[in-house]
Amino acid sequence: MDTGVINNASASTPQPSPQEGDTGVSYSQLDLTTDLDASVSGLRLTLAPYLRWVFWSSAFVLTAVISAALGATLALVTPLSPLIKSHSQPENSKIPQNQPAASEHNSSRKNFPYNLSRPVNILVMGIDRVPDALPGSPEVFGGRSDTLLLLRLDPKDHSVNMLSIPRDTRIEIPDVGIIKINDANVKGGSTLTAEVVSRTLNDVPIDRYVRITTDAFRELVDLVGGLEVFVPERMEYVDVT
Repeated sequence: MDTGVINNASASTPQPSPQEGDTGVSYSQLDLTTDLDASVSGLRLTLAPYLRWVFWSSAFVLTAVISAALGATLALVTPLSPLIKSHSQPENSKIPQNQPAASEHNSSRKNFPYNLSRPVNILVMGIDRVPDALPGSPEVFGGRSDTLLLLRLDPKDHSVNMLSIPRDTRIEIPDVGIIKINDANVKGGSTLTAEVVSRTLNDVPIDRYVRITTDAFRELVDLVGGLEVFVPERMEYVDVT
């Protein structure tokens, strides 16, 4: 999984830090160099076309919600570790470093490094498998972002809202042309993806990003104890590809 800060990806005016006066670390351009790809075992489906569509639609929505929630939580909560390379902190960032915990009496705050004083937008990217990438190499994050979710955490009403961006959305990139939005990560990584998503959504600010490979998604599901799915019908699917 790859997490990080988007530096002025959506506007020329620097955005304030998601927290002020609270303990935290610099999550600027974080790179997690451990590959956690996942593969989903094949299912054989013998249901009618309508039920098949319902099943896969439900499965997609469930996968998107889980990956977004877990990914965003880890992006904010996970402390800096030896697996994460910390680069330069944003010039205008107000995130303090090496600051002691702010609230000893509140146990729930000890593991959360931010005190949100404004809405925070997190871009979650589900990265497709890169066939030639070596496990554990940065290249595993160079695939297409076939899942794009924008999460908004609002401290005013304690809400979390999610927007799913279709991967086939057409966008224009200077000197490249018109391409699908899921190719932006291939062309320019998380920075370019955040820029085009922000521009497409009327310059909405993007504060953090999370890139998750398919194996990382499997690990995230295991962290919460797995998921049980009960299907009333026998399901089989033959992949002709």
